[in-house]
Amino acid sequence: MDIKRVEDCFGHVSFERPEALRPVYQFNPGDGDATLYFGRDANFKQVEVTVVAVGVDQSRFRATIEARDAEIAASVHDDAGRSMLIDREGDEAGDRILLRSYARKNVVEAHTLELHKLVGGVHVALQATSYGEDDLQAVRSRLETVATSLWVNEPRKSSQKGLCLGSLRVSAGQDYEAARMQYQGVGPTFGDVQLELEMDSLPAGKSLGLVERGEANLAGLEIRPRVLRKGQRDLAGGKGDEWLGVFEAEGHPLHSFFAETSTASLQQGASRLQVTLHAGEAKNDVDIIPSPLEDGQAMQLWDALISSFRAN
Repeated sequence: MDIKRVEDCFGHVSFERPEALRPVYQFNPGDGDATLYFGRDANFKQVEVTVVAVGVDQSRFRATIEARDAEIAASVHDDAGRSMLIDREGDEAGDRILLRSYARKNVVEAHTLELHKLVGGVHVALQATSYGEDDLQAVRSRLETVATSLWVNEPRKSSQKGLCLGSLRVSAGQDYEAARMQYQGVGPTFGDVQLELEMDSLPAGKSLGLVERGEANLAGLEIRPRVLRKGQRDLAGGKGDEWLGVFEAEGHPLHSFFAETSTASLQQGASRLQVTLHAGEAKNDVDIIPSPLEDGQAMQLWDALISSFRAN
């Protein structure tokens, strides 16, 4: 296949993806694109980072904030008997707005702080929770620290550091981090193809490898896909594994390919990386979208993608 590719990055790796596989940007409160962890013990703190949208001007930024403000304000706290929205701060004509709301409808002390910032056309949302007046200021300070550590990614600058979320990079002195990004295909060839990337640098104990873990799960569910390839596969310059299979839904083929770095081979502090590619989808026994790719095409797409990953 003749495929136009673009340079991209995620976590601490760079890679090339088909231009028709594009990042999915959406804001799901409490479930960010990345979680930054501060502290190495049980008392760690965390901040959620989400790329809400790219190519955003101030007018669109303010309109999105107004909609989010109204969404929060429309809900009423059960005990307080008032709007869930507590406060709003920031330059109304600028690029930074802080929303404070009750974290739960039946708890008064816990507050969610949601800082929205426009960074070079990238709308970023930062979220963290305060569990009482005694740590409210500390949570605000942590959000401000993260906000000042955001910058727009420049794909051709290979020397850039920090956690990459495609259009954005962040380096706020976090001790650990975890991130996930999804890409949806467009057009006749890639319209039903999805790519998902996940990474984390959290301490991990011993666990089963990708192939052993996955096949044990399939056996438990009595699912027997057709295996195209499985075994060792280097990923981003390190040792890893892959599993490539074809599932069937009412006679229609669905491709599901997986790769991940080997936990046993990682040095202390290094990040784990997982790559998942799906072609086709079965929402139920009736709503089935077959894979738009032949086996050979899917494997060609996969091999080019996996071979392009390299550590920053």
